Amino acid sequence: MAYGSVVSIRILKAYFRARKRFDETNAEDIGSYIRWLSNMTYIAVIYGVGCTFFTLLPDNFIYLWILSSLGFYILVFVCYRNYMLSIEVVEAAMDSSYEGSEKAGEAADDLGKIANDGAVEADSLEACAVFPYIEERIKKWIDEDGYVRHGFTINDLAREFYTNRTYLSSYINSVYHVPFRQWVSGLRIEYAKRIMIESPERKISDIAEASGFQSPSHFTKSFRESEGCSPAVWRRSHM
Repeated sequence: MAYGSVVSIRILKAYFRARKRFDETNAEDIGSYIRWLSNMTYIAVIYGVGCTFFTLLPDNFIYLWILSSLGFYILVFVCYRNYMLSIEVVEAAMDSSYEGSEKAGEAADDLGKIANDGAVEADSLEACAVFPYIEERIKKWIDEDGYVRHGFTINDLAREFYTNRTYLSSYINSVYHVPFRQWVSGLRIEYAKRIMIESPERKISDIAEASGFQSPSHFTKSFRESEGCSPAVWRRSHM
């Protein structure tokens, strides 16, 4: 039981670290593709605790343990199948995030030379000349609706701005106070709201795709988290 608890805690910590890294480097919600990892861990913990109690039951209730085992392995198969369907997306995101992490160390050395006190902090970076430059590039990028592209990362955007990931990430975190993915998602939601007002006849699925979201379901989920209601309800209230 103790060993299982330690393994479960480590898996969940790894899951949340991965989600945080994906949120900081990818415009898409890559974390949703690995949610099976946390779900599977919770299921395994519940199943393990349940088996402990099943050992206390009389022999004529052994069928409960068998049925629970079948259900557990079916869920394992479903989680694994869902992962295999999205493995290419996850691997590409992992490669991108690790690439950004390696470059971040090099960029940190450069930032130490630029900042007056040598510390790589957002407060110090605000005094550097790079922030006004990034602000100008971001404004132009937003005006051109560059955020509706699919599958770009913070590394892609940094290359497009002729800067690096650390500069750009520090600017976004200090100015907008959200991770990269949430910032892009907010821009896409505002874009979708404009479309719904200007073209009320368009389908939600078309609006989701035009706004850069992975799918209509992901668009609805993100919109509900931001606005407190579904896109359809929001559109009806603003017509």
